[in-house]
Amino acid sequence: FNTAYSNFRNDTKLRGRADIANPVDSIFLAQVTQSINGMILRQVGSKERPASVSLVANHQRANNVINDEVSADSQTRFTNLALNYSAGNPADGFQYNAGISTNFTMLGDFTTRALSPALSLAKSFANNALTTQLRTALSFVTSPDAPERDNNILNLSLGANYKLKNGHSLNLSAVHLNRFGAEEARRNFSELYGTL
Repeated sequence: FNTAYSNFRNDTKLRGRADIANPVDSIFLAQVTQSINGMILRQVGSKERPASVSLVANHQRANNVINDEVSADSQTRFTNLALNYSAGNPADGFQYNAGISTNFTMLGDFTTRALSPALSLAKSFANNALTTQLRTALSFVTSPDAPERDNNILNLSLGANYKLKNGHSLNLSAVHLNRFGAEEARRNFSELYGTL
């Protein structure tokens, strides 16, 4: 179990452009960011087949302060909650993770919510010199204030890592991102990209 809290303030003083020399003609800006996060991790497997369950929570709040008053239309709130199960068999070089997360974001007067189940698989070959991964996640994004912006996002990625003898490695990855289900057809798209 662990937890952390942060209270951070960033201050800026801007002088008016009409009379730079006049110190009274200025605006005091500040951003106050507060964040708290915590994690609970429980080992549930054996030494031969390790497994774990984790619960992670994050909350962040940011306010813009202008001349000692909180600007109501620029407040930001972000909350994330994720539950994950991880297990594997090191002798076979196999590991998998399954999880679900939810996000709540508020930017001024605009709100979004997302629910995202995810699954990843990894398998090692050739005495762990070659590792392959498959990851997929499906996000259901809703905007209560603007239902026409509701959509779904499918993320599918494949990857491979080969360890070379000189301590270097060769990485290959391909990602397919598909956004669908939006009311406006122009907001739907599909992307495919890769790296080597």
